Amino acid sequence: MSTLTTSTHTDTEQERPDWVVASPFRAYVNHLTGNADVPWSIVAFHAGVSQSAMKTLLYGRNGHARKIHATHARAILDITVEELRRIRVGQIPSFGAGRRIRLLRRRGVSWTEISHAILQPEEITRAIAESRWPSCSLMTDILTQVACQVRYIDHLPSAEDDMPLPPD
Repeated sequence: MSTLTTSTHTDTEQERPDWVVASPFRAYVNHLTGNADVPWSIVAFHAGVSQSAMKTLLYGRNGHARKIHATHARAILDITVEELRRIRVGQIPSFGAGRRIRLLRRRGVSWTEISHAILQPEEITRAIAESRWPSCSLMTDILTQVACQVRYIDHLPSAEDDMPLPPD
């Protein structure tokens, strides 16, 4: 005789092991950003968590998110304040950031918007784009990547990279 077991619970009612309570991870992201002096977009990028998932974790849709995917939770916990500080101050050649800034300009993003997105004064943003600023922080480089990602702009090197910037 076989026994047939039926469940009266739906998936939404059951605790799902791939989702965990979000509040400790939200608190940890706030700890990381406050102590490393970086924006949450850097934490998301470094953890491999999408910008939209991180924004939902921090700000929710109607209040804070209650659950976070366990994969995202683990990735966030793997980050240290020291790693983020190195990202904030570590210097790299600004070539890649300059290419992405030029690409953003060609797609109609204003100097002000780009400067705001990468947390740099407009003069420095322009200097990076015009190859007059030889290096930038890793954080600035990552923020140019994020600025492209959130606008669904993929950067693939092309002949367009060597064209002059559009006029202001």
